[in-house]
Amino acid sequence: PNAALGGARVTGGANIDSFTTADLTVQFAITDSVTLTGSIYNLLDQDPPFAREDYNYAPFVGNPLGRNFKIGVSAKF
Repeated sequence: PNAALGGARVTGGANIDSFTTADLTVQFAITDSVTLTGSIYNLLDQDPPFAREDYNYAPFVGNPLGRNFKIGVSAKF
């Protein structure tokens, strides 16, 4: 046992299945100095693969939020 872990069992070496997500971003130049951006992340709303982690997914691999939207405006001065 590992004394640093207080005797807790470690399930290292767990494999995480591969998965693919699709994202979409569109930009429109409203004027020469103003740009509007719209993005959809995880377009097909794919669930992250199961992992033996605290939340049943690997936070560095997948996102449990599903489809996300982002809108932005940028301006040059």
